[in-house]
Amino acid sequence: MADVILFRPKILKGEARSLSPRVPLGLLFISQSLIKNNYQVKIIDEETTIHWINYLNQELNDATLCVGISSMTGNQILGGLRFAKIIKDRSNIPIVWGGLHASMLPEQTVKDGLADIVVRGEGEESFL
Repeated sequence: MADVILFRPKILKGEARSLSPRVPLGLLFISQSLIKNNYQVKIIDEETTIHWINYLNQELNDATLCVGISSMTGNQILGGLRFAKIIKDRSNIPIVWGGLHASMLPEQTVKDGLADIVVRGEGEESFL
């Protein structure tokens, strides 16, 4: 079971995307600082994991401290919002949004109630 779950929604059709999946570097950097501080971290990458909900079901529990969502501006946000809604329906744990969209538009990111905290810029220190 994870203390922190980090989620990267996939880039949907019509958006700029590479032919092969990208490594979620931002989430890896954040997880490294969390792991160094003795947190159990699970990264769920929707771009490479078809049945990501199964991993969420395995990892999310009452001991989970928070979930993090990283998203660029564009329709990738829809996957992040879907994930955040699932979390809100199941628990009261904080939802932290980061990535390009949250950094550029923090007020818009928290407006719909599916984000409790916004991390702006590089998140390795501020997320911790």
